Amino acid sequence: MPRTSIFKIISYWPPFLVAGIKVRKYVSEEMRLEVAMNLRFWNWNHERAHFGGSLYSMTDPFYALLIRENVPEKVQVWVKSAQIRFRRPGRGIVHAVFELKPDQLEKIQSELSSHHKSEPEFHIDVLDSNGKPVAEVKQIVHVSRI
Repeated sequence: MPRTSIFKIISYWPPFLVAGIKVRKYVSEEMRLEVAMNLRFWNWNHERAHFGGSLYSMTDPFYALLIRENVPEKVQVWVKSAQIRFRRPGRGIVHAVFELKPDQLEKIQSELSSHHKSEPEFHIDVLDSNGKPVAEVKQIVHVSRI
């Protein structure tokens, strides 16, 4: 199975399918993808806003997957640490954009060459349909040669 197909099928992975998390757009040449989640009765909290665990879940694997997809050598990639800060209740559709910039990829590859590992930090904004922040996520992704 080609590696890029993960972004086509991950919306059907049971945890994402149940939460309503979907990859809306993936542009491999730009190393960019957009993820969205609809509010449904099974993923809202007691205030009828998006459940915080689902908000984090919609951000969890994507930078790790983008790195694995774009680093040409065999690497082990996983989220080493993450923090989430909730800004306001999210209702309706929320979305996040993930973009691995060329200079970030070059730095990862350079650190892999010199230190055999890299631990880049990424910041993700989860926004509502009006572009207002619902949550901010900070991730450190561990990348090492196999």
